[in-house]
Amino acid sequence: MKTPKSKSPNQKPKFKKIALVSVVIVITLLVAAQVVFDVVATRRLQRGSDGAIVNLIIAAVENLSRPAIQDGPTGKVYIPEAHLVFPPYANSLVAIRYNYSPGFDKTPAELMVTKQNTLSSAESRLWAAYTSNSWWAKNDPQAVFKEVPNLQTCERGIHLLFEPATDVNLRQVSSKALNDGRTLYIYHELQTCKNEYDQQGFIDYLKQAQSY
Repeated sequence: MKTPKSKSPNQKPKFKKIALVSVVIVITLLVAAQVVFDVVATRRLQRGSDGAIVNLIIAAVENLSRPAIQDGPTGKVYIPEAHLVFPPYANSLVAIRYNYSPGFDKTPAELMVTKQNTLSSAESRLWAAYTSNSWWAKNDPQAVFKEVPNLQTCERGIHLLFEPATDVNLRQVSSKALNDGRTLYIYHELQTCKNEYDQQGFIDYLKQAQSY
């Protein structure tokens, strides 16, 4: 009669080692998967947050100006706060925008005039800075913020004053006597808008201003 073989005393520890290694591998894979998920989620959230920042910046800048009033039959452009009227703009599809600051104390009234297409082109630079980074790469908000000064310059556009400016950052390009006795002084900023591709043409148009 054959006697049954006895189990090796080292067999159980070997099984335990294999089970332990398997558990460690599973846990490592789960941790790695969680890390990858967290990174991807963070990137998506970060990009969404930066997109919201771009929208907030654009909205804040656009709220500083408003569309000028265009008379339908004649096409003339009016800025009522400054009592100025301009002839129809060469491109009727281009909207003129302005920001008027009334004078107070020793601060003179100031009118800043720009074009909607110039402003929109400057806004596109912010979106280009935002989308230039790859989906996986870290999206640096500083790339967007670097474009903000140009957007602000484009929004301010050409400065129209009714007395000589004292701002050293402005350069006078023309002046004109108005029918109501005021003198219109036209300036542009030393740091010009990168998205105004026909600044002189726009200045020549503004020179045709008249009071009403």
